[in-house]
Amino acid sequence: MDYQQIQDKARELIQEGNYEALIDLYIDALEYDFPNSVQGEFLSALGELFGHFGDKQKAIDHYSAALEIFRGEESKEGKGDYFAVMAAVANNLGILHEEMNDDGNAADRFKEAMENYEKLAERKPDAYRPYVGTTYYNLGNLFGKKPDYYQSRKYFQKSYEVFKELAEANPDHYDGYVANALISLGNSYIEEHDYANAEVYFKRAVTLYRVLTEKSFETFAPYLAATLNNLAVACKNTKQQDKAVGFYQETLELYNQLVEVNQGAFLPYRAGTLNSMGILFLEMHDNDEAINFYERAIEDYEKLSDHQPDTFN
Repeated sequence: MDYQQIQDKARELIQEGNYEALIDLYIDALEYDFPNSVQGEFLSALGELFGHFGDKQKAIDHYSAALEIFRGEESKEGKGDYFAVMAAVANNLGILHEEMNDDGNAADRFKEAMENYEKLAERKPDAYRPYVGTTYYNLGNLFGKKPDYYQSRKYFQKSYEVFKELAEANPDHYDGYVANALISLGNSYIEEHDYANAEVYFKRAVTLYRVLTEKSFETFAPYLAATLNNLAVACKNTKQQDKAVGFYQETLELYNQLVEVNQGAFLPYRAGTLNSMGILFLEMHDNDEAINFYERAIEDYEKLSDHQPDTFN
């Protein structure tokens, strides 16, 4: 088969959902005398397919082989024609290495992806600046797991700056990304018990999510509720109990509405919020209110334990 026949057959198998045969097709195609760039294309496709089937090591092996080919081709030509595919493959490798807890290789591949996306963004900022912001965010998450909070916040801050700039031109699309970066910065401070700084970032995220929730309740209300909950935690730990009560109340109101939409998804969060409010009132020596919220939490947990006793009893 020639290249076009292989592509036609691949499209046919994709339409049929016959991905096992698609793997065999690409493996066979590697035996043909195609140019290096085409070999890299087939190897990358195999990496994606093995990832789809959960064989992460085979996915890594094939993506790595593809990336080595694309690096070689870019080194020979030096025109930047392979920056996009190198960035995408390196990013996919970073995700796989992170999932396998190989954080060193994950960081290297995310950094490689970032370098290529930055080069592409110099040429086509509208197309590639979002990828730069996302890759910074991935690095922030990765270093947060180590934990290396200094490096983590450095990359989250860079991600925030990229998406903030993009949001100035297109707030409807990018404000959510800005808010997500702010939440991650706040959570990073929470991990280090720096609740004052965490409060600053959570408040900024809440401001954005309030606007977004007015536009699309079902999409953004869960994010607003989670951020208000985090803000309540920060205020509780800085001895601002009255503020914490207010933020928990608003969280609870949102979860009440969300439970009406999807009880299975949001009832555990409402129960958790009720329990947190009970703890807060107990710390404030208001035992009657604490009991009220604990009893309401128990009602929710009893409903949940009817369906998932091992989890909620």
